[in-house]
Amino acid sequence: MFYTPNYDAAVKFAHDPQHELLIMTGWIILYWVLTCLATRGVKTFSNLAKYGVIIGSLIPLAVMVILAIVWVAQGHTPAIPMTPKGLIHKWNGMSTLALAAGVFFSYKGFVILLIQTITVLYMIYYILMFTAFLRLRHDQPNRPRSFKVPRGMVGTWIVAGVGLLSSAFEIVLAIYPPAQVKSEVGSPAVYVSVILILVAVILAICFALYQLSKHHDWINPDNEFAPFTWEIEGLKKPGKVLSNAPTTVMSEDQNSMEMPIKRPYKPKQQVSEHVVKADEDNKISTDES
Repeated sequence: MFYTPNYDAAVKFAHDPQHELLIMTGWIILYWVLTCLATRGVKTFSNLAKYGVIIGSLIPLAVMVILAIVWVAQGHTPAIPMTPKGLIHKWNGMSTLALAAGVFFSYKGFVILLIQTITVLYMIYYILMFTAFLRLRHDQPNRPRSFKVPRGMVGTWIVAGVGLLSSAFEIVLAIYPPAQVKSEVGSPAVYVSVILILVAVILAICFALYQLSKHHDWINPDNEFAPFTWEIEGLKKPGKVLSNAPTTVMSEDQNSMEMPIKRPYKPKQQVSEHVVKADEDNKISTDES
């Protein structure tokens, strides 16, 4: 989006960016386009993510590495000495680490705050995901899954623990004022306050929309989302169950979410091995005998 073969112009833009409103508008449009694509289902979005990583990251990275090797092989001298001291940035505490975390998006002013706010929200999503992973392994221990983390609950806690700590650390890096904050924003207090306020406003909007969505006149009876397993099992809220019925089997041929349950299951209901095996082979069977 910001590519230019003119190195001096790129450096000038990095120090004194222009058209911030246009850039922010472009990012917002891109965000909503991706959001609309996400509503088309996991398969569509997973394909987009897969090819996006390949085309947008791996291929350009490979090209840059090859060009850099060719450039050095031609006898050019790198601007940075190829020594450990030259390759490792001088450590000035947390401010240096915070700067490194946002270096690729460090344009100026409100753009920095916007990017760091998105980072915090993204990490909150990951914290919720790892927490849900732990909750599901505890509340639904017998539920067949296409993949399970090895070593039981010990492996589960290790994987989720590393994920939770990493996400929390990234939030700290995003909120911690970087070294250049005074010249870019004004003061560390303003930097932290604006990010926290933006995060609070967005979470408040999300929570308000969630509460409003509970009104049944909002429900589209033709939606393709299956009910949650705890709803199919007749529970008032998520809780511990001992059923071994696969989620895909329970969701098959059910009414849409928030509509009456067509085929209820019991929290302790057990299905035969061939049903579980058929689910593993992607051959859904509702025959529980």
